[in-house]
Amino acid sequence: MKLPCPKSEAIESYEILLAVCRAEDAYLAVGYKQMRDLLERICRAQMQNESLQMTDLSARISFVAAKVGLSVAEQNRLHTFRLTSNAILNRQQEPNREQLLRDAKTLAFFIRKLLEEDIPLELYRLLPRADATYLVAPPARERVQRMRVCFQYADEQYLYVTPIANLFLDEWIHAGEEEPDYIDCMKKAFRQYPIELAACAELRDPSKEKEFAKDCRMHFEHIRDVVQHTFLEPGYNLDKKEAVLEPSYICEALGIQGRLDYMQRDMSSFIEMKSGKADEFSMQGKVEPKENNKVQMLLYMAVLEYSMGQDRRRMHPYLLYTRYPLLYPARASWAQVRRVINLRNRIVAAEYGVQFHNHSDFTRNLLAQINPEVMNERKLSGRFWEQYLKPSISRFRERKAVGIGTFGAGLFLYAL
Repeated sequence: MKLPCPKSEAIESYEILLAVCRAEDAYLAVGYKQMRDLLERICRAQMQNESLQMTDLSARISFVAAKVGLSVAEQNRLHTFRLTSNAILNRQQEPNREQLLRDAKTLAFFIRKLLEEDIPLELYRLLPRADATYLVAPPARERVQRMRVCFQYADEQYLYVTPIANLFLDEWIHAGEEEPDYIDCMKKAFRQYPIELAACAELRDPSKEKEFAKDCRMHFEHIRDVVQHTFLEPGYNLDKKEAVLEPSYICEALGIQGRLDYMQRDMSSFIEMKSGKADEFSMQGKVEPKENNKVQMLLYMAVLEYSMGQDRRRMHPYLLYTRYPLLYPARASWAQVRRVINLRNRIVAAEYGVQFHNHSDFTRNLLAQINPEVMNERKLSGRFWEQYLKPSISRFRERKAVGIGTFGAGLFLYAL
């Protein structure tokens, strides 16, 4: 007789939290006892091979946090639960469901990070969401397909500047009375991204290396100007003291995921930062955001409305082009959102068709549609189409002719 496989520690923990969240109000104190015992057990399990002996939960939380690299915010939430459970179990405070769900969420996200097991959907739906510090949803890791809807080509020459610009933003947002030092920030950047910078072929060219250093200094100064001056101007609704940096999300309703660069804690305003160029050609003498950047902002607004219950008409979204600098207020266009989601659905349908038919003939016919005649849905013409867009699509068709077996499982469709 085949014995059933034992449940993983993460699944058992999630089942305890699910039962606690579903408990009646009369048993909330019992739920707190169960969650407290669960946290104790998890922390002790992480310390089995350690020689240290710690007598209280506070010390164990701090040790495990340092061991697995929890952020300050994550540690504070665990300590908040610890103090709340102390008060409730010592009958100094009456439990309430809102607090219990908040603390259950703290433990669920702690387990997810610690044990690398996704939060079950039935539990995740019970957890409160209206908190910008918790925009991160279950990552689903390898089982989630990350899809990017591409409207224009990326500024690949600026990709290596982007993470450094994000680091600069972090430094200026968290700066106290003493301003961040540029040299110290660059040293930190090289410590954080040694492989990316060492592997960048362009930086092996002395002239490109000088240009890179000049660009980094420019982004550093521009971000300082925006944070220290533009934030304070009336009408922007930006306060760095209430900032949440790089909150992530998964929106089940729209089927998209992503990560913001900056958000106010109350989700009233957010910023997406771009280190590359804006559109300098559409309007003479004026810099405008690129279409793909505006689409990205629209999707962020849609996520906040569908997942977090925020009214898009009350949001203050901004695109920050650190090259100029330009802090551009984005505008909502739900018709554009529908077009983007429709394009994404077409991509999903194409991938589903490949998997469903599972035959080389079907895949070959599908790939044959990636040609300039089919892909030029907007009927573009002129120099930009002929010299830049059309040749790359034609090269795809030429590579396809070599053999269908050279393509991986992923299929990327570009609509023009």
